[in-house]
Amino acid sequence: MNSNFFNIAHGFIIVFAVNSKKSFNNLSYWLNTINETNCKKDIQYLIINNKCDLTEDREVDIEEIEEKRLRLGIEIMETSALKKINIDEAINKMIEKIIKSVYSNDETTHDDIDISIETKNNSKSQSISKICKS
Repeated sequence: MNSNFFNIAHGFIIVFAVNSKKSFNNLSYWLNTINETNCKKDIQYLIINNKCDLTEDREVDIEEIEEKRLRLGIEIMETSALKKINIDEAINKMIEKIIKSVYSNDETTHDDIDISIETKNNSKSQSISKICKS
């Protein structure tokens, strides 16, 4: 990836697959690469644990993910691109984090910022998202 992109970005979504321990182990590499090339102080991160629907093929335990989340202090969301679980919610979360960080230096309070993505299947995706969290 072009390091110039890292310099202008306000946020990064880093994705790993639960059925690939290698992709999970590469999280540190990507975080270090971003931190070495980005000069901004308030970079927003969101780590996506993708393929949460592949419970039988899982190589990364939930406990390992939670340990990594606590160590890094970065929010981690479970998704499934194939099943469309939590995709909109993850994008919405990152947009909200970036907007709040960009305007945090503003004199006005932006706690009332409400950003939402409406989809045709919004109610369906919310109920399905609970499957991955159990």
